[in-house]
Amino acid sequence: MKQQLTKSAIRESFVKLLEERSFDKITVKSIVEDCGLTRNTFYYYYEDIYDILDDILTDEITRCLELAEEGRRWRDAFSVFSDFLEKNPKLVFHLVKSPKWEELKVYLARAMERAVDANIDRRLSGRSISKEKRGVIRSVCCAAVGGSAELWLQSGNLKNISDNIEIMDELFGDCIDRAIERSIEK
Repeated sequence: MKQQLTKSAIRESFVKLLEERSFDKITVKSIVEDCGLTRNTFYYYYEDIYDILDDILTDEITRCLELAEEGRRWRDAFSVFSDFLEKNPKLVFHLVKSPKWEELKVYLARAMERAVDANIDRRLSGRSISKEKRGVIRSVCCAAVGGSAELWLQSGNLKNISDNIEIMDELFGDCIDRAIERSIEK
């Protein structure tokens, strides 16, 4: 229990600092000073600042994947993440404006691939498709959703991401299902 509280304190300090300044301006020193811990305590839980960001985003993505595994549509899962973005606009602003944004996009792209793979697995329900076709479906989904999300993030207008997700699903949601159905090996 104490370990979870300590880890939470580090995460909360990181998020608080990210609300105030860009990602590249946050140091381990600033985090431990903010939460009143030692550097050794920080390094017991995290390797570096990227590790904290990974932990936070992994938790959010896990929540999204849990919804996908429950059989919910991709938009329901993505809405969980968009809620996080909408509730933390300064955090998003500082991440997007950071010189480290290109590195962060690589991480987010990998997370998106995991989410899309989970969604494909759920839709396959034990059936199979070739590795090549799966890769193309994953690439197209990641490019469409990830590219749109990046445009929304860079615009700084986070208030209507949920609405945009609804519209995307209305216009293109069944494209994934059709692609999977056409790819199923007989």
